[in-house]
Amino acid sequence: MTRREAAAEDAVRMRTTEQLAGMVVGIAAIVLAVLALLRGFAAFTWGTAPEAPVSDNFGSGMMWMIPAITLSILAVVLARADHRHNTRDRAQTLHVAAYAGAVVAIVLAALGLLTAFDWIGADTTATTGMLWGSASIVAAFITLGLHIAVPTTVTDEDYLVSLVESRVQPRPAGGPAAPAPEREPGA
Repeated sequence: MTRREAAAEDAVRMRTTEQLAGMVVGIAAIVLAVLALLRGFAAFTWGTAPEAPVSDNFGSGMMWMIPAITLSILAVVLARADHRHNTRDRAQTLHVAAYAGAVVAIVLAALGLLTAFDWIGADTTATTGMLWGSASIVAAFITLGLHIAVPTTVTDEDYLVSLVESRVQPRPAGGPAAPAPEREPGA
């Protein structure tokens, strides 16, 4: 197996893993959004945010909705298949930074829930949870930006020359023209 083939297999494996993770994160976002709606419409009273804005039900529902928004953004980040996975140093650095950003966004969303419902015992309120939750949304958008910024692979000149030479057949002297090379699908 050549180095290019191994890199292509690694890229496919990474893309598949990211899309699977995106699906899992998306399902978690749906669950949180459903909890937010149920709590917002007072279907259950567990998890009431102290000093919630507007009303206890609305404020408590929003405290569940903010992490759902964060996870929805992260699901989009992971499910995107239209970016390249390559082994260049800058690309790896940006992917690692994006993954770190995703972890930060999830931690901030969890802090938002814990502080909004005063579950960490620090006499926190819904406004504290909103700040942490809003920060998680910002971190999710930064993660999206880092994930989009992964540079595309630039094919080296020697590879292009060998590719063209392998496809172009010289015309025999005095004979009929060589058949035109076939286009690759998607080229």
